[in-house]
Amino acid sequence: MTRDSKGITMMDIQNAFDNGIYPINCLVNGAQCDRAPDCNARKFWNNLNTIIIDYFKSITLKDIVDNNIVMLNRLDFPDVKFNC
Repeated sequence: MTRDSKGITMMDIQNAFDNGIYPINCLVNGAQCDRAPDCNARKFWNNLNTIIIDYFKSITLKDIVDNNIVMLNRLDFPDVKFNC
Protein backbone atom coordinates (compact mmCIF):
# COMPACT_ATOMS: atom_id res chain seq x y z
CA MET A 1 0.00 0.00 0.00
CA THR A 2 1.16 3.49 -0.72
CA ARG A 3 -1.10 5.11 1.90
CA ASP A 4 -1.47 4.58 5.62
CA SER A 5 -4.47 2.42 6.55
CA LYS A 6 -5.99 5.25 8.60
CA GLY A 7 -6.14 7.35 5.42
CA ILE A 8 -8.00 4.77 3.34
CA THR A 9 -11.76 4.81 3.75
CA MET A 10 -14.16 2.03 2.91
CA MET A 11 -15.45 4.34 0.17
CA ASP A 12 -11.96 4.42 -1.34
CA ILE A 13 -11.94 0.61 -1.35
CA GLN A 14 -15.45 0.42 -2.82
CA ASN A 15 -14.51 2.87 -5.58
CA ALA A 16 -11.43 0.79 -6.42
CA PHE A 17 -13.75 -2.08 -7.39
CA ASP A 18 -16.86 -0.25 -8.58
CA ASN A 19 -17.49 3.42 -9.27
CA GLY A 20 -19.89 4.46 -6.53
CA ILE A 21 -22.64 2.82 -4.53
CA TYR A 22 -26.12 2.63 -5.98
CA PRO A 23 -28.89 0.70 -4.24
CA ILE A 24 -31.06 1.09 -7.38
CA ASN A 25 -30.18 1.64 -11.04
CA CYS A 26 -31.87 5.03 -11.40
CA LEU A 27 -29.22 6.59 -9.15
CA VAL A 28 -26.32 5.56 -11.38
CA ASN A 29 -24.63 8.59 -12.92
CA GLY A 30 -26.26 9.47 -16.19
CA ALA A 31 -29.40 7.39 -15.61
CA GLN A 32 -32.45 9.07 -17.08
CA CYS A 33 -36.09 8.56 -16.20
CA ASP A 34 -39.01 10.74 -17.25
CA ARG A 35 -40.59 10.30 -13.82
CA ALA A 36 -37.48 11.19 -11.78
CA PRO A 37 -38.52 14.79 -10.88
CA ASP A 38 -41.77 13.56 -9.28
CA CYS A 39 -40.67 10.14 -8.06
CA ASN A 40 -41.04 9.88 -4.27
CA ALA A 41 -39.36 6.47 -4.26
CA ARG A 42 -36.27 7.89 -5.99
CA LYS A 43 -36.03 10.59 -3.32
CA PHE A 44 -36.11 7.88 -0.63
CA TRP A 45 -33.40 5.81 -2.33
CA ASN A 46 -31.26 8.89 -2.95
CA ASN A 47 -31.43 9.84 0.74
CA LEU A 48 -30.54 6.28 1.77
CA ASN A 49 -27.67 6.34 -0.72
CA THR A 50 -26.36 9.55 0.90
CA ILE A 51 -26.38 7.89 4.33
CA ILE A 52 -24.58 4.79 3.00
CA ILE A 53 -21.90 6.86 1.27
CA ASP A 54 -21.34 9.00 4.36
CA TYR A 55 -20.98 5.84 6.46
CA PHE A 56 -18.49 4.31 4.01
CA LYS A 57 -16.49 7.56 4.12
CA SER A 58 -16.46 7.55 7.93
CA ILE A 59 -14.87 4.08 8.31
CA THR A 60 -11.19 3.55 7.54
CA LEU A 61 -9.25 0.41 6.75
CA LYS A 62 -7.48 0.87 10.10
CA ASP A 63 -10.89 0.82 11.84
CA ILE A 64 -11.65 -2.52 10.18
CA VAL A 65 -8.25 -4.03 10.97
CA ASP A 66 -8.36 -2.84 14.58
CA ASN A 67 -11.98 -4.01 14.96
CA ASN A 68 -12.85 -0.47 15.92
CA ILE A 69 -16.36 -0.41 14.44
CA VAL A 70 -19.15 0.66 16.75
CA MET A 71 -22.54 -0.85 16.01
CA LEU A 72 -25.13 1.73 15.14
CA ASN A 73 -27.78 1.69 17.83
CA ARG A 74 -29.97 4.27 16.17
CA LEU A 75 -30.16 6.27 12.99
CA ASP A 76 -28.67 9.62 13.85
CA PHE A 77 -27.22 11.45 10.88
CA PRO A 78 -27.42 15.16 11.75
CA ASP A 79 -24.91 16.17 9.06
CA VAL A 80 -26.64 14.41 6.16
CA LYS A 81 -28.08 16.83 3.63
CA PHE A 82 -31.17 15.19 2.18
CA ASN A 83 -32.33 15.93 -1.37
CA CYS A 84 -36.09 16.23 -1.00
